[in-house]
Amino acid sequence: MIELYLILVGLAISSFLVSLSYRVPLKISMLTPPSFCPSCMRRLRAFELVPVVSYLALRGRCRTCGYSIPVRFFIVEIVTPILYLALYRVVGINPPFFIYAYLISLLLYLALVDIDTGSVSVGDIAAVYAGGLASLILSLRGLTAHGVVESLYGFGLCLGLLSLSVLILYLMKRRRTLGVGDLCILPGTALYFGLYSIIRILMFSSILGLITGVLLISLKRVDREFKFPLMPFVALGVCIEILAFYSKI
Repeated sequence: MIELYLILVGLAISSFLVSLSYRVPLKISMLTPPSFCPSCMRRLRAFELVPVVSYLALRGRCRTCGYSIPVRFFIVEIVTPILYLALYRVVGINPPFFIYAYLISLLLYLALVDIDTGSVSVGDIAAVYAGGLASLILSLRGLTAHGVVESLYGFGLCLGLLSLSVLILYLMKRRRTLGVGDLCILPGTALYFGLYSIIRILMFSSILGLITGVLLISLKRVDREFKFPLMPFVALGVCIEILAFYSKI
């Protein structure tokens, strides 16, 4: 029963994340106008808004103008409930579950925003740190497997390494190669984890980003000057760490 509930909640939240990622960067209210096609501006009917099912039934297109709905929206709708269910089976229902579910959901939203706009806002950064502070409070109360000091070590290490990397790249190329917002997100993410966990997350994210970049450049889908979004790889790294190494966090 809990599993079914988590799947339904995950589907509902995934639909909200998709809508949020489209509306917020464009400064469109979440209340008005009701859901619409970005191409023909037609108001969508209820049966067109069912997560996953509507995308499959409509074959990923608007039934009026044929606008192609980005496949990344469909992926988020599928992945979100799966991650909630997997997280439940790893940690159960407890305070860490809600903290990590919040972080995963937030990073999926940021991944969509980063892909679309190439940047994240101050509000996005604040949301990550707010959850990180909640995680530190849980650590103070002994509700996480890692302590506050370990999280702060991870925060300091992450901030120091990334700052050094950006400085070296800037001196070499005389231009900023990564978004400042992206860099601010990473130390905030470290607050949810211990020192070794954030090291693994950085490693997973870097490797996945490198592999993706090499493949896309090799296939000539992008050129060498293309600015790859960072958030999708951070989200992947965090999910791998939580689901594969939680007992060590």
